[in-house]
Amino acid sequence: MESPEVSEFAVDYAGFEIALKNLERYHEICLMQKEIGDDPDFEEITLMAEIKSFEICYATLLKALHRHLTWNLGAVDLGYGAKPIFREADRNGLLEDGAEHWFGYIEARNITSHEYVIEKIGRFLELIPVFITDAIKLYEKMTGAPWKSK
Repeated sequence: MESPEVSEFAVDYAGFEIALKNLERYHEICLMQKEIGDDPDFEEITLMAEIKSFEICYATLLKALHRHLTWNLGAVDLGYGAKPIFREADRNGLLEDGAEHWFGYIEARNITSHEYVIEKIGRFLELIPVFITDAIKLYEKMTGAPWKSK
């Protein structure tokens, strides 16, 4: 089977970039709020904002990655769901730590999307700084541009 020609369409990474910058910002706010620690309600609100920002960033990353693999690298038959996309990204040298590492983010995204008790979600919050670092590396590989925070 011949491999398809790579599309001439340009992948728009803007949504992913904006979502990742927002996640960085919300993560910084959460860290500051933890240091202050004077208002538990505000701390919970900032944590929920960080979690929602993670979900949005994850979704835009997956969309941009799928388009990058399809349009720029000519990948076909990626299947459904995130795992085949991450496996193909790994095969194409886009993931430093391999697809299995990214499967942890799939689990975190599924938990945060379906669990509404902050105490149960809390264990996944420690993944956010690692996710940010990994997402920045992926952004740089896909775009060929250095990451500029804020």
